[in-house]
Parts: sequence; structure tokens; C-alpha cells
Amino acid sequence: MGITGKELAKKLKLSETAVSMALHNKPGVSTETRRKVLKAAERYGYDFDRIERKNTNKRKICLIVGNYLSKKGRVTLFFEDITAGINQILEDEMCQLDINMLNSMQLSENYINELLMNIRVASYSGLILLGADMPKSFIQALLVLSLPIVLIDTFYEDLPCSAITVNNRFGGAIAANYLATKYLEEPGYLRCRYRVKNFDKRINGFMERLRDDGWSRHKVNVHTLSHTIEGAKADMENIIKKGEPLCRAYFAETDMLAIGAIKALQENGYRVPEDVAIMGFENITLASLIDPKLTTIDIPSTYMGQLAAEKILELLKYPTNHTSNTKVSVSLIERESA
Repeated sequence: MGITGKELAKKLKLSETAVSMALHNKPGVSTETRRKVLKAAERYGYDFDRIERKNTNKRKICLIVGNYLSKKGRVTLFFEDITAGINQILEDEMCQLDINMLNSMQLSENYINELLMNIRVASYSGLILLGADMPKSFIQALLVLSLPIVLIDTFYEDLPCSAITVNNRFGGAIAANYLATKYLEEPGYLRCRYRVKNFDKRINGFMERLRDDGWSRHKVNVHTLSHTIEGAKADMENIIKKGEPLCRAYFAETDMLAIGAIKALQENGYRVPEDVAIMGFENITLASLIDPKLTTIDIPSTYMGQLAAEKILELLKYPTNHTSNTKVSVSLIERESA
């Protein structure tokens, strides 16, 4: 008997999701990884015919990924866990998942019309839309397909789409309470220059908790950084070189900002957390690999993917005009950076 995908992933020290994407010719892995997986699969006798057999008469779901998550450097962080969760549920129900990555240059009328045609031709049973920056106008354009749609990480009350979202406001409040209590000083805030609705909820929760605890929200030290690790590092270095006063501790809207800030501080002679403490939000894979390991707010992304898949299957079985927004809780992961 030939090797299974799970065994192949273990042998190559790759995630099962990455191996599955490579074997099924789906986006989300690099060309080099895809080549490595296919070469090993052939060497160890993987039965490629099983893919064709599994896909016969399958219902197909299309996952459309928004611009922010499609950007280089984020695809394998939050996206991979979400996709793994979706696949865990859909594969049990013999459903196929196809993935379509968006970018800001593609959302023209011609592109949307082409996408609508491709969805019709592919005969998808339902759509899952992933991304806090998913434009409302884009979702409205997809509604003409009369397919069940489930949103992940965003929600519009006036659109007939159910959603799986994160309790971002509560996460910001957790961070404010943790830092203020531990360091007995008003913490600062590292704000992402690229704005999505979820970030606004995080800063609102952070500021409201400080206000409720007696701190003055008008005095909070806020620095705005670019959304990538390297961009955040460069922006934080500029802040340090300008001699702007630094807080004893900071909450960053994303782990990417936090990691970039830590790198800048360390390269400019600051110790983390002894001189400046930093915590993030999301709990991406890299958060537990850097030095010091990042204290952060954890988003249960695999679980969110599972909930989205369960919801789309429910809508296929029991169509309804009623929508729901399932808000997933977050939790503090205390490590070494704060």
C-alpha cells in the first residue's frame, strides 16, 4: 500500500494542510514546496488516483481570501490554520474546497464578472469569504449567485450572510488590563497603518478598559507602524532614532507589528521585556519561535474554520433567510516578551 498524505507530511516535516494543497494543486504553498511534495509522493508510491476518485461527484465549496491575508508573509500564518479547520469538516462530508486569492488590483467590474462566471461554471454549492477587509460591495456582487455565503472575520448586519468573527474588543481589553496591572503604568499602543474594522475594535476595547480602570485614554502613547514585520521594524527604528519617549509596555494590534517592534528595540540596545515589554494579537506560528517568545492574544483560527465549514453545510441542508454572527472568544497566551 502506498504512502498516505498524513504519512508524507510527517516524513517531510510539513503540515498536513501544506501537503494536501500541494497534492491537490491548490494555492497556498510555494512552488518549491509543491515540487518537493510531488517528488516525494511519487518516490514513496502515493496513489494519485485517490484524488480523482475522491473528487468524483463531490460538492464543491469556494473559499475566497481577501486582500490583506493574500499579501506576502501572511498567507501561511492565519490563513493556513483557517483552511485546515475548514478542510477537517468538509473532507469528512466528502466536499471539495477550492481557494481563490484576491488582491486590490483585481476588484474591478470586469474581474468580478469573470469571477461570477467562473463560480457558475465550476458549479460551487456555497462560498466562504475570509478577510476582515472583504468589501461590502464585493459581497453584494456575489449575492446574485443565490448561493449560501459564510463570512469569516467580518460581518455586515444588513447583508444576508452569516459569519464567524473574533471578539476583538474583548481581546483589546484583556491586553490593557494585563499590561497595566503587571507594570503599574499606562501601556502604549502600536497601531497598524493598514486599517480594517477589527483593528478599530481592538483599540476601542483597549482604550475603554484603561478608562474604566482609571487611566486617562487621552494620554495613551500611540505609534503607527507598517503592517509587515520589516515595515514595522523600520518605523519603530525611526521612532527610537527621533528620541520619542517610549512606554514601559506596549500592546500591538497584530503579532507582525509586535515582532517588528521587538527587532527594532533589540537592535537599538533595548532589552525585551526588561526595558520595554511588548505583546501582540493573533498568536501566529512565529510568535512562539522568536526570542523572546511573544506574549499575545490567541485567536482560535482552526476552530473558526471548523465553525465556518459547519455553517455552510448547515445552510446547504437547511436553507434559511435568517443570519447569525458567531463571535469566537480569545485568550491570553503569556510567554516571555511581556
